[in-house]
Amino acid sequence: MQHGDKGNVNRMVRKISLGLNLLTIAVGMWAVSECYDFGDFEFDFDWPESFVALLLFALVLFARVWVFNRDRTRAIAAGFAGSFLKNGSRHPDLQPQGMAQDRANGIREGWPQMLEGLCSFSASRNFEINSSNDVFSELVGYTKEELTVKKQTDFAQLIVPEERERFREDVLHISLEGGNRNTSYHINCKDGRIILVSAYMKAVRDSRGKMWIQAIFIRINEQTDAYEELQKNANRSEILLSQLTDIIFEINMEEDAVTYSMNWEDKIAADIPRSRALERIKEGGIFHPDDAGLIEQMLLDCRQDALLREQKVRLYGKDERYIWCIMKLCGVKDQSGKVVQLIGTIKDCDKESVEMEALRQKAEIDELTGLYNKYTIQEKIKSYLIGKRNSERGLMFIIDMDNFKQVNDTYGHYTGDLVLEQTGRILKEFSEQYGGDAGRIGGDEFVVFLYAVSDADEVSTRINELRDILKIEIPGTDKLFSGSIGAALTESEDSFESAYMRVDSMLYQEKKRSKV
Repeated sequence: MQHGDKGNVNRMVRKISLGLNLLTIAVGMWAVSECYDFGDFEFDFDWPESFVALLLFALVLFARVWVFNRDRTRAIAAGFAGSFLKNGSRHPDLQPQGMAQDRANGIREGWPQMLEGLCSFSASRNFEINSSNDVFSELVGYTKEELTVKKQTDFAQLIVPEERERFREDVLHISLEGGNRNTSYHINCKDGRIILVSAYMKAVRDSRGKMWIQAIFIRINEQTDAYEELQKNANRSEILLSQLTDIIFEINMEEDAVTYSMNWEDKIAADIPRSRALERIKEGGIFHPDDAGLIEQMLLDCRQDALLREQKVRLYGKDERYIWCIMKLCGVKDQSGKVVQLIGTIKDCDKESVEMEALRQKAEIDELTGLYNKYTIQEKIKSYLIGKRNSERGLMFIIDMDNFKQVNDTYGHYTGDLVLEQTGRILKEFSEQYGGDAGRIGGDEFVVFLYAVSDADEVSTRINELRDILKIEIPGTDKLFSGSIGAALTESEDSFESAYMRVDSMLYQEKKRSKV
């Protein structure tokens, strides 16, 4: 539409709206005056004058509400303004909705479609269609059975003859270079209509190495600039096909073969298991060894009930490291109820996982020593004490570095921080060696907790071992710095507080003995 036409219509819309508003107010005031005596402040309903006034007001009000609909107002305004295109047809922006022909075709003439047609076809010379959605079927006028089962047409035949060679070149380009293409074609519909569509196409490969084209088609307005419409639809298509950045795969249970999207090769370093799929997945090389059991159980469960499952796992990526991914998997049953196919997606979530781990580290880890902070180590010990069996016992240590204030006062706080860093490294290595955790609970006070200690004689051995290794050389000197240690086994009824108080008492006794 020309700018001047739009301005005329908009002015006419405002005039119609203003006129109807004034008319509604005037008739409303007249109706009230016919039904109410303002002198005596009481209702005065006279037949038939009051009834006629109310009826007229109702009709005017109904007309105002009906015309208030924007499309109707613009349609009326267009009639007054006489806004036509050069070919004499009314501009589509001014046509009222709901035309009978529109409903019959499922497509509003002159309006871009908000639903997308999805179609998959062979990249070989026959361009055989193997799947489509309802929107695409309605778009071209063929049923899905006619397209995919009866094979009444291939995709190239849907393209007008003048554009078929360009279409073949587009498909060849996508197949060879593995990219995508955003373009437009004129489509031959079954009823003889020719429509213009924007097409967003991307290549995938099945387990036999055969190339297929997955595409989204959006009908665009023939009367508008095609390039402009393509640009407008490109972002929408990219969003709709963003799922194709995920790895998409299918496992045929009878053939034990995998069909996969081409981006598998872009992300995963391991060989693609084209055959013996289930066996190859279990063998490893694709998933992290620690996740192999999760994958095997996921495959087994989906083969039994076909329900959708989701698991966070690690895959060996192209950059020769394991990356975190979210794997979703579900089964497809045949008419007898047997699971014959598994369908899944693998979404790269490594960046998010790394960022979440960094946030967790920041929230749980003491920055200076690398040990758990006070809150985290307490919660870990509490959780163990609540969930342990009655026969289980843990071994708690409290370590207080001797005369640490003198280190800061004599050698400075920088040297004091280096001493604390060394202390953290020693305690972390010690706790990990015996399957425990270590944390910093104060400036120079630490806790080490060893889980499920089976032998009471182990206590003195571990205390002596920790005392021997807790000899820290003060940087720039030949002096050693150490700490006092209190330790005790937890009892069956212990809480964190009761265990901590008992061990703290032993630490106090140890420090008292060392001063004698």
